[in-house]
Amino acid sequence: MEKNLQFADEELIAFRAGERVGASLVTLMEAEFVAAKERTGRLVRLYPDLFASPRFGRLFGLATRGALHATCAVRLFSMKVGAQQRMGAMIGFVVTDPRHRGQGLGMRLMRAVESSLAEDGVELGVLWARRVDLYRTLGWQLSDASLLGRWKGPAKSVGASWTRAPLPDALRRRLNRLRPAPAVARPLHVYDKRPYPADRLSVATVPGAYALIGESGGTGYAFETGGSPEGAARLLGEASRRWPDLRVNGCKGEAISRHLEREGLVAFEANPLAMWKVLRGGLDLRRVPWVPYFDRV
Repeated sequence: MEKNLQFADEELIAFRAGERVGASLVTLMEAEFVAAKERTGRLVRLYPDLFASPRFGRLFGLATRGALHATCAVRLFSMKVGAQQRMGAMIGFVVTDPRHRGQGLGMRLMRAVESSLAEDGVELGVLWARRVDLYRTLGWQLSDASLLGRWKGPAKSVGASWTRAPLPDALRRRLNRLRPAPAVARPLHVYDKRPYPADRLSVATVPGAYALIGESGGTGYAFETGGSPEGAARLLGEASRRWPDLRVNGCKGEAISRHLEREGLVAFEANPLAMWKVLRGGLDLRRVPWVPYFDRV
């Protein structure tokens, strides 16, 4: 356990990811975000950068008289804003015990976590939320350059190499070198992650480009493309032979996304889900980096 902080009659408890004493927090999250949504798998396998990495992952719980009532998970990361490296934190899996909902516990948990992160030097927080108005009351602002589209280009074979996760270390390092910029720092083991809603993950590569593509039923999800825009487009064309219904994630202003839209290969729409908040300092939220889908919690 990393630390305990007192807030009035409530206690904020914090654990590093992977600590057995934090298992009850993970159990509450899995009940809400896995079992209740009829998903399969353990969070430690689905999000290894958060739940299995003591370096990056933190678990927070709000307890009253020793009873856990609300919890969330935090993935620490570094990012480049202008010429400087900044510390940030992705906040996710916010859940209140169903027996104690309607008492504002989730809001008090968020305030306590924000305070704790700021004390530790974290300057910016980011979370993804459908309940935008709820988090706006806590000072979070909707700021996201993300795009979501559907492939409508030709389907053709380009001789790509396909590898299913888990990936060899050499391939992970190769993908890391080709990642689109700007990007948050990514541990190599993240490449074995299986983001929702994918049942399995594959990587398609040609020299100088890659595509991380998940599959759910008959639908493919291009979570990320990297390298040359032309090479990435060719990979998506081959992927569309496997999945005629191919969804593509992108970002406003990013080179590959610009190429796909300009060539009429993907019809993109804005997909603003990321909310940001300055936790300390005076950073301009208009300059926050794009967090690719594959890095999100």
